[in-house]
Amino acid sequence: MSRRTTGSAAQRVTAVTAEYERTGDPSALFGADLSHEEEALAAAAGDRGAGRQAARALAQLHWYRYLNLPGLDGLRERRAAVEQFRRGCRRDPDLVPELIRDECRETDRPSAPRLSDVLLSQQQADRVAGLWQRYRAGSAKALRMLVTLYREWLRPLARERDASAVLLRAALLTDLSEALATLAEETGDGPTYDEALDVASEALAATSAQDPHRMHRLARRGRLFELYFDRGAGPKALELAVGEYRRATQLSWQRHPTDPRAVAQLGVALCRLHEVPEKASVLLLLEATAAWRDAVHAAAPDRPEAASALERLNTVVNLLAREIGPEPARTVATAANQPEVIDRLLQRAEETAARIAVDASPPALAEWHEAAALLSAAVPGFHPARPQALLSLARAELDRWEHGGELGGTAWAATWAQVALDATGPSHPLRRDALNLLAGAAGHAGVQGRDEKLVAAAVSAARAALELTDAQPDLRPFQLVVLADTLADAGWLAGDPDLLDEALGYQREALSETSTRHELYPLRLLKLANLLSQREVLAPDDTLLAEAVETNRRAVEALPDDDSRRIGFLFNHASSLARQAFRRNDEAGLAMAERTYREALALLPPDHPDQPRILSSVAETRYQRYLVGGDLMVLADAVELARQAVKETPTEHHWWSLRAGLLARAAAELSRSKEPDANWARAEAIATYAAIAASPRADAQTRINAERQQAALAREAGDPAARLAALERAVRRMPTSVSRSSSARRRLGAVAALGGLAAEAAAVAIAAGDADRAIELLERGRGLLFHEALGIRSGRVALRTVSPQLATELDRVDRELAEADAYTHVRKFTIEVERRSADGDLLDSATTEWDPREAWAARTRQLAVERDRLIERIRGLPGFADFLRPPSVPLLRQRLAGMPVVVVNTHGDRGDALVMPADPERPVQVVRLPELSGTTVQRHVVRWYAALSEAADPAVPFDRRAAAQEQLHGILAWLWDAVTGPVLDRVAPVDDPAPRIWWSPVGALARLPLHAAGHHRDPGRRRTVLDRTVSSYTPTLTALAHIAADRPRPPATATAAVVGVPTARDLPALSQVRAEVEHVARLVPGSTVLTGTEVAARAVEEALRAHPIAHFACHGEADAGLSAMLTGGLRLGGGGRLSPHTVSSYHLERAELAFLSACSTAETHPTFTDEPLHLAAAFQLAGFPGVIGTTWRTTDSDRIAEAFYAGLTNGGTRRPDTAAAARVLTDTVRAVRDEFPATPTRWAGHLHVGLNRPL
Repeated sequence: MSRRTTGSAAQRVTAVTAEYERTGDPSALFGADLSHEEEALAAAAGDRGAGRQAARALAQLHWYRYLNLPGLDGLRERRAAVEQFRRGCRRDPDLVPELIRDECRETDRPSAPRLSDVLLSQQQADRVAGLWQRYRAGSAKALRMLVTLYREWLRPLARERDASAVLLRAALLTDLSEALATLAEETGDGPTYDEALDVASEALAATSAQDPHRMHRLARRGRLFELYFDRGAGPKALELAVGEYRRATQLSWQRHPTDPRAVAQLGVALCRLHEVPEKASVLLLLEATAAWRDAVHAAAPDRPEAASALERLNTVVNLLAREIGPEPARTVATAANQPEVIDRLLQRAEETAARIAVDASPPALAEWHEAAALLSAAVPGFHPARPQALLSLARAELDRWEHGGELGGTAWAATWAQVALDATGPSHPLRRDALNLLAGAAGHAGVQGRDEKLVAAAVSAARAALELTDAQPDLRPFQLVVLADTLADAGWLAGDPDLLDEALGYQREALSETSTRHELYPLRLLKLANLLSQREVLAPDDTLLAEAVETNRRAVEALPDDDSRRIGFLFNHASSLARQAFRRNDEAGLAMAERTYREALALLPPDHPDQPRILSSVAETRYQRYLVGGDLMVLADAVELARQAVKETPTEHHWWSLRAGLLARAAAELSRSKEPDANWARAEAIATYAAIAASPRADAQTRINAERQQAALAREAGDPAARLAALERAVRRMPTSVSRSSSARRRLGAVAALGGLAAEAAAVAIAAGDADRAIELLERGRGLLFHEALGIRSGRVALRTVSPQLATELDRVDRELAEADAYTHVRKFTIEVERRSADGDLLDSATTEWDPREAWAARTRQLAVERDRLIERIRGLPGFADFLRPPSVPLLRQRLAGMPVVVVNTHGDRGDALVMPADPERPVQVVRLPELSGTTVQRHVVRWYAALSEAADPAVPFDRRAAAQEQLHGILAWLWDAVTGPVLDRVAPVDDPAPRIWWSPVGALARLPLHAAGHHRDPGRRRTVLDRTVSSYTPTLTALAHIAADRPRPPATATAAVVGVPTARDLPALSQVRAEVEHVARLVPGSTVLTGTEVAARAVEEALRAHPIAHFACHGEADAGLSAMLTGGLRLGGGGRLSPHTVSSYHLERAELAFLSACSTAETHPTFTDEPLHLAAAFQLAGFPGVIGTTWRTTDSDRIAEAFYAGLTNGGTRRPDTAAAARVLTDTVRAVRDEFPATPTRWAGHLHVGLNRPL
């Protein structure tokens, strides 16, 4: 090709890129057909002379196109740009954009083709283009095919973590979101809009801060939110759109050339939001004026966009002038060209900010906020002072929260801090300030709104700020404090002591690097004391509390007497003193704490916004003094002070519910006195708790507790109707406290806090004569997490027949959520990497710490949103309107026809059995159990487990073990007399055939063996459950109804997966495992046998999928901690285990019966008695409708297992009769009991859970 042709092509391409640089309009790059010029330049490209110029011209074209194409097409342009920059800039690497400079230096190409090579090939580009062309020609099917294609391409990228795969995944998600949004607009389908938004959010989450497409993906999300608003979603959607456009606009100023469309999008959205009457404000007009002014500057003067932006600017300036006057409006509109005006506004903002340190009154805060807002609007997005202006507005918002109690202040502060961060590059001098402000604001907003996502953002910002101090070690102590603060917020919100321990470590390090003469030394002492107090609250520790008190004292002493911060230091010191004194029942110590509070109060001006805070704390201390000393005058004074603090606190203040809670508690205590004002105090307490329960600012746990307290007061007032109504409201709120977006640890903590609520509500309903209501309350308030998982499992088969795609997506989300739950229990650990030579010599090593919880917590929240959208879509399918909703009592009765269930409930001094007859037309019967109470159950549980421990320990002398067996007999006899005897006398007369009964004990009673209750050494044994009925268990009626309503399973051969592992690393060998396995395999021919000192978990899973029966003979463990689902389980040898968490993640289609011949496989958790976390429940979630397990360490499991299978198969002469599993187990256990009546530990531990059907 001639040099003239090449030069002409280069000239035309250069003209196009120059026009794009002048206008920022992407149409300049894509409007002209440059295919011939590109071919010519590609053919001529080289590393010298005209070839070099050709390569550079072509590289610049591809690069600019990449900047404007956030999908796969963009990555193709990026790849082409890298190739041409390599050729044309080999000797001038500084001409290569920094983002791809390293790529251009790389010359080694991978020998094997990568997935990116396939997806970015011209063949696939043509394939996608063809589908889009067919869609534009009228084929909606082509669009659906495109969506399917993108999804298929995404699957192999899900686990990839290298940089190129991350880029590819983000681009694919962007294209998928665009296709989904197009499909949604085509069909008007709301769920498809939701999916488009979810995918756009995933694309944004996968985009790094340095990626130039972050701007496009933010704008894309903003456009989707705006579409939601257009479809009637309400102004909140438009507010979210503005938030995305705001960040996209600020990022657009960091690019050259600037894209004028971004700022125009923001201007339009702001004006639309201002047109919504309830959202109109001066602040919106200020920001809209600034946006249209910047749009004028961004557009080339000769472009039509400039004239349009100027017209919109004139309109909005006139609106602003009516609100704030012509002069300030003119200032905002023209400040970009007047540096002296910006300097003046900066100075004014600094002066008003400085005054807040001595005057935080509402007028001063308003003046500071006004100055910051005007400054932020006046400084253009492209101005060097933009980050400073945004940080001023963020600080003003934070001050409004900190000093004025403005609830939205922290959220707005975080918003502006994030935009400020977007305005700063990696080396900007204010970047660290922006990160710190974002960390503080997001942390406060997250704790205040119980939003883990915001707190995670705060921690990330603090870590990033700490990394910036590598070159400035003198700043490290300050950043350590910031990081400690955010980690403390995260730990407090999640209830995770480990995070607070990490925070304490950073704070101690910061203090150790701070001189005692440093002005910040007292403040860092104070922060250490605060962290010690927070850690101590999560896990009470007298040593930590004493250290907190002493550290606070040192902080106060280190502070000069005239320091304005003295008020806060005294307040914190008083808080730790009060907590320590109350724990010690030390009234003198409480008096000292009160004096310290009052000393701080005396330093405050009368109208200072901190007055209510300290008044409330004095009230709290006097309330505690009453509890210790019993002086009613002190209590009355506490009520009056608390009332005053609440009166002076706006209901929208972030501390209002806390202060109101103190008033309610103190008034409730006063109502229990014999004082004349007792009734009035009770009314005040009830009204205050009702206000807390109704407050949208209070979190779910606080609102539930307020309802429970109302119920307690109604009980004291003798008003059972009001008590029941309050308890019912509390029970209905329970699901809100275990949101799927929270970590597994936090959800379990919420379940523990709700313990006993459903039982109390049911007891009150029973007392009111409403048995059906009692059943409903128990079903709503028990097994919250189990019901959620079981509902998904039960509905999956039906869903797969109606919508395989939704079923597959739900499977994926639940799988990833289960994985995320596992990581929330993992502590931070250290990874050490060594690099050695071929001879084994150490070349170098590296050590890094990894804490997966933060990333997985964020992933949990993202997946929870996606899951909610999926469930909404599923509920829109015919027949799925109630998917995952609790069934009504009539529906439960219908599904449980033919299955009598006995629910045994205790609360306080009341015990009842609710007998649900097999006939759904017959009413639920109430059997009063006068010998049963919550206290007696707890006492017998303690005695039971103490006796078990003695009886099963071979190191205990024989006479003590025999005495322990006698104690167990005594408890079994008590269970008969108090619980099962009265029930069976009603429903299973002694001379009738033994009926089948499902037991569903509530609360701590679930830890005792109702199936084995009785007087087992009586002649004739007419007073034992084993001799009067066939027993099974169900954690809830809903669980059993799910099994009963499950669809027929595919035909299965009557074979078993038989697993036997006799050894575990730290436990004695099980000598009978081999014989047990051989016996079961002989009675159930065709079984898969996995045995030995170590069995692979993968092999076990494959066997479970292949056989309807599962038998395990091995060691088992039940963990009593929060990690029970992860750390307990079946031991597979070699350190391997099959945990409840792992088992419950299986989705087994053929499963029917599991026999867990191991220790404690059905043992109820001591804390989560209404939340089945054991292995038997996990096997039910995996798909086994019936499970046989044990409730403690049993010695005769092999004997019982062998006899069970002999009965199930009639000695091996027939296929296993799985439908008879409960009856055969009862017969087997009864036979062992008859042989060894004196030792309940040999036969009382085996039980059946669920329902089995024939194969």
